[in-house]
Amino acid sequence: MHALCYCMAFLNLTEAKPLQQVCQVSYLYVLPVLLGVTVLTNALNVAVLLRPRPTARPRQTPARTYLLWLGLSHCAICGLVVLALSLGRRWGLPYAWAFYLAHVEEPLYGMFNCSCAYIIVALSLERYRAVRQPHQYSAIEKPVRRVTKIVLAYVLPAVFYLPKCFTQAAEYNEQQHGWRVTQGIIFDTAAWRVWSVVLELLHRVVPSVTLVVLNLLILQAVRRVRAVRAAMCASRKRRESTRGWDNQIRYLLIVLTAAFLLSNVPATVLQLLYTAKAAHCSTSLTSELARTVANCLEMIGVCCDFFLYFVMNSEYRRDLQSLVVYVCGRCGCCGFLMRRFPASDESSHRGATFS
Repeated sequence: MHALCYCMAFLNLTEAKPLQQVCQVSYLYVLPVLLGVTVLTNALNVAVLLRPRPTARPRQTPARTYLLWLGLSHCAICGLVVLALSLGRRWGLPYAWAFYLAHVEEPLYGMFNCSCAYIIVALSLERYRAVRQPHQYSAIEKPVRRVTKIVLAYVLPAVFYLPKCFTQAAEYNEQQHGWRVTQGIIFDTAAWRVWSVVLELLHRVVPSVTLVVLNLLILQAVRRVRAVRAAMCASRKRRESTRGWDNQIRYLLIVLTAAFLLSNVPATVLQLLYTAKAAHCSTSLTSELARTVANCLEMIGVCCDFFLYFVMNSEYRRDLQSLVVYVCGRCGCCGFLMRRFPASDESSHRGATFS
């Protein structure tokens, strides 16, 4: 998430009225609505993926584990954005808040955002191995390997974003009677500009390219599997069922990849432009509009997972329905839901699963 009008305090607002209006519409109306939807959808994702599953159904699968940690990272991102919006200013602060905003907020946000990209890459890599070599995958994929990948998805971004802790500084201002956030000592150095480009490559460009390549390989492997199954199928009905399963995987992978690229490419371009201009906080109307679009797209990318799971996965819809019925049954506020959606033997359901 790029700067939320951090420099507005240093402008003559009578001379920057259009810029002020853009900031007010963006960060008082548009972004809070997106943030509310994002908080709700990711909380539902985590609740659905954390809820114990019935004994008749499969245990926690690798994909559900990755999606759970992806949802937790998204919840952490939402918490940081809520804190930033609720604070609302970067001047006249106590030292503790100024220190947090200068040295902790941006590295922490970047770490969780980058971890999401690496978790998606790990999931795609696992899906590729499962489709390409299903027998070897079931034999070598241990829970320890999964835990290692998840730990690396957080440790590597933490290392990448450690230098970000020193790009801003807390400075006391007597006129504002408090502390404010300013540029750090390393921001104008050539070494930092080089590292900023490398950081964007590691955070967004490399995962994006890796996702595109992996998904193309997965689609190629799915086509081979479909050809083999079509040759082995004895009935037309079986062939149609297989074709539907393959199409669902193809559409889900394409949409996930497109959503990741759409929500990350504008932020990458904007950050590289800031680095090239050596500008810590640009305050022109054009740059603020670009920043608003990048921030909103990034927030949409964080909240869209719920809708993708709900639309494209029948198991997720059943789990969500089961959670809603359970909560309503516990609180007794919606008895009609219990009558309309009674508890059923979920082992009889068949459909796409988070395998």
